[in-house]
Amino acid sequence: MQVKCWMDYIAKIYCMENNDIVVEFTDNLFERRVELMDLKYVDEFKRQESVYRNSNGCICEPNRLQGEWRILISTQSEKFRRGEWMSTLAHEMSHVDDYMKFANYFDLKSFRDIMIHKYYAPFFVWTEYKAKSIGYNFLLVLYHSDEKDYNEIREKYQSLYDERQPIRYEKLRLKVLADIMEELAEYNMVNKIFGVQYDVDIVLRNFPKQEKERMVRLHNMLRACMMDHRKFFEIIEDIKSEVSPYK
Repeated sequence: MQVKCWMDYIAKIYCMENNDIVVEFTDNLFERRVELMDLKYVDEFKRQESVYRNSNGCICEPNRLQGEWRILISTQSEKFRRGEWMSTLAHEMSHVDDYMKFANYFDLKSFRDIMIHKYYAPFFVWTEYKAKSIGYNFLLVLYHSDEKDYNEIREKYQSLYDERQPIRYEKLRLKVLADIMEELAEYNMVNKIFGVQYDVDIVLRNFPKQEKERMVRLHNMLRACMMDHRKFFEIIEDIKSEVSPYK
């Protein structure tokens, strides 16, 4: 019952659709994800094992998009051990809502249709940015709502960001690009809620000038449509032009 109440609350405050979702807690996220997926995609999926071994949660898509989605939440993650699994739930619910709205907008019938769509790359980067933003927003606002906690968390994050090393540069692929945008989403949300200051030029200091400029442009676009599907669809072509060099 507690999970259902949290789901209803999250859907209400973030204007999510009433999607068909089952939530499951598991002590082995990767193995459970493999058990639930179509066998023909298992070998391809297993190449991502290291990613899922360190994840807080993930979504399992239905064969037909109008079917039942499943959200898996790892009981082995630090977030779960700290009692913060609700922010993981908000993050994964955001993904489900995004995928369904993307499918409805382009009249797609299956998850595979989404994956091969010409706008999948900009969508993938945006939904990762948005989900990270919602997860952090939910965590920070709900768990640190009184003044004492507010001041403590602001000081903690400001100290953390002052000491944090710039993002390490590596050859950019789509997944790496999404990871960078997720990190910038964290910076942006903590700034938005607590006024914690950060400098994108320092965060991206290790990037070549042209790549850094592209990252800044893309981040500004994603921030502009962070929780607004309509705005995202309006500027999807612009986002695509920034994402298109990365496969």
